[in-house]
Amino acid sequence: MHKKRGFTLIELLVVVLIIGILASVALPQYQKAVMKSRTVNARVSFSALEKAQQEYYMANGEYAADLSALSIQIPTPAVCNGNTYCSISAAPGIRLEWVWKWPQEDEKHRCIALEGSQTANSVCASFGGRKFRAENGENFYTIP
Repeated sequence: MHKKRGFTLIELLVVVLIIGILASVALPQYQKAVMKSRTVNARVSFSALEKAQQEYYMANGEYAADLSALSIQIPTPAVCNGNTYCSISAAPGIRLEWVWKWPQEDEKHRCIALEGSQTANSVCASFGGRKFRAENGENFYTIP
């Protein structure tokens, strides 16, 4: 009687095909989870930045244009324009903004996603905001 040793080429190809299908399904979900976790981390930094800016405003009567003037250090790259807004790059294709000179109160906290990135738009929408405008290849969502 002949004993079968090892796997046939067909069996190996079937296993590789199954692994490929599973990877193609799992990879987009993994990328979305990574992007969302980076955005959550940026939101924490963003909240601290907003509080520090409010403290600075109460002490000086204006918002700080230079982040080194604030009482905290922001680990996430941030940019502030002392007259208008602060912005943090959360993840590729996503940035968070706080615009204090915006007429609509509920649109002052924003998640901005590249228009062509379905994952970035999905992450911004997942924070419970609503899309309120699209401009220059970006979609703007409110952050409650």
